[in-house]
Amino acid sequence: MNIYSDKRLQMKTQLHHGAASVVTGLVLTLILLSPALSAVWDQSSHAAGGTKRPKIGLVLSGGGARGAAHVGVLKVLEEYRVPIDFIVGASMGALVGASYATGTSVEEMEKIIAGISTELLFKEKPPRQELSMRQKQDDYDIFFGPEIGINDGKIGLPKGMVSGVQLETVLRRLSKAKGFHRFDELPIPYRAVATDLVTGKAVIFSEGELANVMRASMSVPGAVAPVEIGGTLMVDGMLTSNLPVETALANGADIIIAVNVGTPLLKREELSSILGVTGQMLSILTEQNVQNSLALLKPDDILISPELGDFSTGDFDNLPDISPLGEAAARKVAERLAQLSIPAEEYAALRNHQRVASVPDLRPVDEIRFENLTRVNAATAQAVMETQPGQAIDQDVLDRDMRRLYGAGNFEHVNYRFIEEPGRRILAVDAVEKSWGPDYLRMGLGMVSDFEGDAFFNILASHRKT
Repeated sequence: MNIYSDKRLQMKTQLHHGAASVVTGLVLTLILLSPALSAVWDQSSHAAGGTKRPKIGLVLSGGGARGAAHVGVLKVLEEYRVPIDFIVGASMGALVGASYATGTSVEEMEKIIAGISTELLFKEKPPRQELSMRQKQDDYDIFFGPEIGINDGKIGLPKGMVSGVQLETVLRRLSKAKGFHRFDELPIPYRAVATDLVTGKAVIFSEGELANVMRASMSVPGAVAPVEIGGTLMVDGMLTSNLPVETALANGADIIIAVNVGTPLLKREELSSILGVTGQMLSILTEQNVQNSLALLKPDDILISPELGDFSTGDFDNLPDISPLGEAAARKVAERLAQLSIPAEEYAALRNHQRVASVPDLRPVDEIRFENLTRVNAATAQAVMETQPGQAIDQDVLDRDMRRLYGAGNFEHVNYRFIEEPGRRILAVDAVEKSWGPDYLRMGLGMVSDFEGDAFFNILASHRKT
């Protein structure tokens, strides 16, 4: 037994030495062939849509209506089969970026912006047939200016010229992802930039309800009321990071395509009014952070700056004319874009994955819930809505309900969301009561003249208590 055991041990030792020689030979062979194998791996990985190609981040700046040029840029990027792995935007760039990141095609965006106008975005008063009798009577009076709030003897004013209720209706059409989402899970990972109105710091959204996030990112101070999300008061992202290159770098972008549609500074002769001076102040703040962002671009990055001429941030009636200017600017860097192009089959597979068919969730709700109301009776608020529990959801009707609720005059902002509870679907209406209430004062002034020396003046005041 001992002799057998010794022979077995000797055979094992010889086998181990042989295996070691084979392994050593394989290692040396792999070392010698590693450059060729690496090239083969890179090619196969690229063909399979792997991670070996550079991660391309698209950065879209704010610029109001000038941001329609982003759509033209996207059109050229698709033509040259440039893969977009990540999108970050501020203000109007956040709007276009969210639309594209959630699967809206360029063709669909072109159709939507063709129907957008200043009136569509900012006229929040409901049609006359949907107003209360008191409000209809007010239309015949000589009231002017904003409604002034009175609270414990103190005077208050609205936070913006418009609340954003009508604006959110358009934003919901642009985004195909409804409800709360983590933005890394969208067809194209996405970030939006807003500004904390209290601290003055940039806020980077990585999750949320997209219509709310887009509106927060483009709430121009004074024009559109701020948005409160998670206890933070948000305004336009242009104030802190209008071209958020830093955010794209922080999320791993190897190559950045930055599109800057910001408004250039006015010339001296154009600073002839208070509006010009105020606009210049905002442009100076924006331009400073844009220059800081441009300094972060590397030689391999691509900057596209459309020449938008006299189109201003408020030219929402001319969006179809602005979009082609972005296309023209992108074609000027066509050679550099072509270097980022991927094979047609690979790009088609990528875009098929990134496009999402819009399937609206029309399931009935079991309950309509108004939250955090202290002065307005929830039953009275729900009574003005056409949407009812047990009925299929109609998006147009629901949007009209929101405008009607806002038009009742008791809320500074109205929005909604769907909540899934065990065995129940809830329509939660986030109706924010006016912070400058509960009493309201309106003033009116009228003048009549016979153009022969006699003139008559009428002064009117209305004090409404709720």
